[in-house]
Amino acid sequence: MTDPIRVLLVDGCEPLRIGIRRAFARANKKGGGGVQIIGEARNGAYALAALNASKPQIVLIDGRLSDLNGYEVIASARLRGSAARFVAYSAYEEYEDVMGFVRAGAAGYIVKDESVENLIHGIKTAARGGVWYSCQISPKLHIPSSAKLYHLKLLFCE
Repeated sequence: MTDPIRVLLVDGCEPLRIGIRRAFARANKKGGGGVQIIGEARNGAYALAALNASKPQIVLIDGRLSDLNGYEVIASARLRGSAARFVAYSAYEEYEDVMGFVRAGAAGYIVKDESVENLIHGIKTAARGGVWYSCQISPKLHIPSSAKLYHLKLLFCE
C-alpha cells in the first residue's frame, strides 16, 4: 500500500473544509481515496505559515481568499522555495481567475461543483506531476476538453 498524498486545504469557508475532509475520509475507507488532509488554512497568510510547517505534496487552494488570491499565495510560496504543487479549487470560472492560476504554475483548476471522485483524481494527477482541469475550464484555455497530451503530462476531463 502506498502512502496517502498529503494535502493542505486552503479555503475561507469552514463548512466546506469540513465537508471535504469528511468526503476524503469516506473515499479512503472505500479504498478510492489515498488523500490525507494534513492541515487547513482559512486565508493566504495562514496558508503560507501552514505550508512551511506541514510540508504538503499538494495544496488545494480556493481562488479567492479574504487576504490574497490563490495565485498570489502560489507566487509567495515559490519565492520561499516551496516544492508543493498547487491545485485551484474555485467556484469561479472567469478567464482572469483561471489564467492567474495558469500563469502562477498551478497543477490544475477544479471547479467546486465537481464530484469528489474528480477532485481526488485531479489531486492524484497533480501529485504524479500532471495537470488536471475541470471540463468547463478547458475551453477557456482553448484546449479541446477531450485532449490527452501525455507528452506534456496534461490530463483533461477523464
